[in-house]
This record gives sequence, C-alpha cells and structure tokens, in this order.
Amino acid sequence: MATQHKEISFDAFLSSTPTIKELTEHVNVSTNWYLRVGTMLDLDQRRLKSIEAHTGHSDAHKMVEMFNLWLETKPTASRREVLKALRADAVEENTLAYKYEKHLREIHETT
Repeated sequence: MATQHKEISFDAFLSSTPTIKELTEHVNVSTNWYLRVGTMLDLDQRRLKSIEAHTGHSDAHKMVEMFNLWLETKPTASRREVLKALRADAVEENTLAYKYEKHLREIHETT
C-alpha cells in the first residue's frame, strides 16, 4: 500500500481530502478570516454565522469548527479547494497558501 501512495501525482494528492489536524496546524486562518475562507469553501452561511455567534470561543476554536463543518458537509473536500480559497481575492492569504502548498509538497515527497 505504501508504494501505491508514493506513486500518486502531486495533482492527485491535492485532490485528496485533508485531515482536520493538517488544516488546523497548517492553515491558521483565525481572526475572522475563517468566515471568508468558509464562504469561499461554499459553506452554508447560516451555519457559518452560527459558528461566529459562539461567544466565549476563540477565533482558533471557531476556525476548527468551520473546517469540521466543511469536512462533514463536503464529501469532495480537497486540499486544492483550500489553496484556491486562500488565494481568492476576498481572502488574500497568498503567503499562507504558499506555506501550505510547500508543506503539502514536502509531505507528498516523503510519503
């Protein structure tokens, strides 16, 4: 199995679904950016606003909730979509997108 995984292209790797651990460690879009990213990931606006309304939760916690919602409701969730959302004009997190893609290339090369 490990050799099969190694043979997939980086393009195919980008099409695969990230884990919540990967997202929270490498795509830190707290401080309200998660609302924009959530919108770019086509999440339900009512549910995003519900996450936003949680008083007493940190932005980092809300970001994790947003990513969990995305992973639970989008069966085709992919790393490519995260990169696209980060690079969108409404988000403008190009540096974060660059760092995440660099991390993904490193993971792809070492697995």
